[in-house]
Amino acid sequence: MSSLYPSTRRIARAFGTLMLLFAGHAAAYVSVGSGCQYNDLQAAIDAQSTTGTYELHVRAGYVSGPISYNNKSIWIFGGYPSCDAPSPIPYTGLNFSDLSEIDGSRNSGRPAISVSGNSRLALHNFNVHGADNGSGNGGGIAYNGSGDHSFLAIASSIINNNKAGRGAGVFYRSTSNNALMSLEDYSWIESNTASISGGGIRLEGTVHLTALGNPASIDNNVANPNSSDGSGGGLQMRDNTTANIGSPGNSGFAYINVNKARVGGGVSVENNAVLNLYTAVPGQLARIENNQAAAGAGVYLSGEGGAPTFCMVGGGINFNATTVGGNGSAIQVNGGNAHVYADDIASACPGTLDGFANCTAGQPCNTITNNVSDRQNTATININEGSSAGVYLRHVLLASNFGGNLMYSSTSTDPQLSDCVITGNDFANSLVTTAHATLGVVQCSIAGNHLASGVKVFRESGTVFSLYDSIIWEPQNPTLGGSGHSVRDVIASDAGEWNPADFVQFFNAFNADPLFVNAGAGDLHLQDGSPAVDASPTGTQYDLDNHPRGIDVVQAAGSPNLGLFDLGAYEVQHIDVSIPVTFPPVETFDELGPAGTLPANWQNVSSHPESVWVLANDQVDSGMYSAFAPDARNANDATLTTTPFHVVHGGQVSFRQRVGLEAADNVTAYDGARLEIQIGNDTEFREVTEAGGQIVQGGYDHVIAQGVGNALPGAGVWSGDVPYSSVLVALPHAANGQDVKLRWRVVTDQNNGWAGYWLDSIQVAPDDGQTDPDDNIFQNGFDP
Repeated sequence: MSSLYPSTRRIARAFGTLMLLFAGHAAAYVSVGSGCQYNDLQAAIDAQSTTGTYELHVRAGYVSGPISYNNKSIWIFGGYPSCDAPSPIPYTGLNFSDLSEIDGSRNSGRPAISVSGNSRLALHNFNVHGADNGSGNGGGIAYNGSGDHSFLAIASSIINNNKAGRGAGVFYRSTSNNALMSLEDYSWIESNTASISGGGIRLEGTVHLTALGNPASIDNNVANPNSSDGSGGGLQMRDNTTANIGSPGNSGFAYINVNKARVGGGVSVENNAVLNLYTAVPGQLARIENNQAAAGAGVYLSGEGGAPTFCMVGGGINFNATTVGGNGSAIQVNGGNAHVYADDIASACPGTLDGFANCTAGQPCNTITNNVSDRQNTATININEGSSAGVYLRHVLLASNFGGNLMYSSTSTDPQLSDCVITGNDFANSLVTTAHATLGVVQCSIAGNHLASGVKVFRESGTVFSLYDSIIWEPQNPTLGGSGHSVRDVIASDAGEWNPADFVQFFNAFNADPLFVNAGAGDLHLQDGSPAVDASPTGTQYDLDNHPRGIDVVQAAGSPNLGLFDLGAYEVQHIDVSIPVTFPPVETFDELGPAGTLPANWQNVSSHPESVWVLANDQVDSGMYSAFAPDARNANDATLTTTPFHVVHGGQVSFRQRVGLEAADNVTAYDGARLEIQIGNDTEFREVTEAGGQIVQGGYDHVIAQGVGNALPGAGVWSGDVPYSSVLVALPHAANGQDVKLRWRVVTDQNNGWAGYWLDSIQVAPDDGQTDPDDNIFQNGFDP
């Protein structure tokens, strides 16, 4: 029973009041199996009342036929080694014999598990298999809920090899308030077959699914491709259902993987349903891969009679394929007000993304790669119908796809691409073909694609394009044709042939080689000295690597130097070393005001790209500027690290700080700041007192709380609401005669934030008189 508790806490965070369901969870239980209180699972269920919540402990290896109940709340936990064992045998994904079983083949023509009315079910450590419900609803589990707080949770269980008309693995219908479903760790929905639709899972009504299990998968399910419906090989969503999918999958394989259908091989999103695909484990995208369908092999949206939404924030649609003659190998949009979003911030998606983890610096936030469709009039992303449909893709890598086009729009919708890389694709036609629409391309890098000879990169049919702050470098193909387009701050391989009179807007378009690192290998980062560096006065906030934009750098001879923002998807991060470096070793953050950056060669790292250290002028100790780290509203670890400097005997550092970090009281903190040091050849940073130093004045005043998602539980920190005050630190004896780095570290929990942490007036003493220019990390001023 204890292994279910993490799932309970996770769900409660997502849905708030759901914990009330568990408040009446009785300590007593009923045992089922040989020698236990009940030999028969159905008999044990029948004996329970329709009031209260009941817990059944089922012995490992026990096999039951199909079960059913109405208007009851029952937790069915299998895998117990004996009738009175305190906990089940932990399921590792391999020890199948330790599971309990429900074998649907023992009574064919019905679901293996039938739940109805005002009921709830938690299933743990079970294998549910072998059911054949013909053309009916639900093979493994059929859940028809009608009461408030309908609830289905599956953990450490396999739902496999079941058949039904709809929802062969799981069918869940509920129109009640707060109808919830959760797929937890070691939950497998696999190898189920639907004769009509919903091979793995079908959701109807108002059900809200959260899938964060790790490992877990919806794998190898089929919705009959020959059916007139045939929707949703892995998952079919109808009505007003929602699915929050953040699971990274299983052993490197995608969460929704190798499913087949007529439409929506991975997922079919219909009516007013909402699919959110996002990262819940840092650095591991939630992915839909290796699925197959005639339309929408990855994701299919049908907006007829509604406005379905697919939102991706840390997700991937990769390696999917359409059948012969099919379309939309990654995404197919059909009709109505269907909308597709890709972005790097959770607020881009509808609702709350439980367990959301920010995109990781150094890798794309979203990927649409290696999807395959026919060579002719097909597309990786096909917008087929719907005058109000929309596709808005930001922070996305679109690479190594194969077919007719990358994107084809036959509607009046206006698709948009931003902060994107398009490379390594192989298409028989143009990259993008639109009709009756305006395509917007902002801060994208497009190069290294194989297109049919002579076709335009962007092909219009009664439409125009807006290209801003981008690089389109396809020397074998014209970028665009016709007239009425808008271009601003663009590098294009054929820009020298453009006639400004043909454009509605034409500014700063040129054809200088952008100097990619390696376009042939798909690396479209910019080399130092690229003419795309600092070539625009405007830009987005973060690049495709989730690094900040607007970084001023030293310009190569002949580069335009028209602003702080680089063209294309990536921003060169080398700070302009022409910013003055002065001595003595004092940093007041004042001389950097004109540049708007922190000191040259200081390292500024954050696990959340929107909560990095910045130069601030709202709270200062002296002069005009200070360094500031915001108190993030989610788990974050932001560090500001000096360049190395030499320490002589008796070295000290002093600084002034303004603290506005969330604390529970005068002792316990949720968020906090501390000072760390790296000495000589050490590879790790240590907290300065743990390294042998002493905080002589202004020591830590709080301790980080346990269990709040902060990276440093139990650590001493500065926290609370404290005006500017002085801190004096005697550096460790081990630092004498060594080069050291100092690191100010601000760590926050996963919930609310306050204001932040300001740092100013840093001074190191004594000065050894031997500091070379590289050691001059503490600089006077940042003031203009």
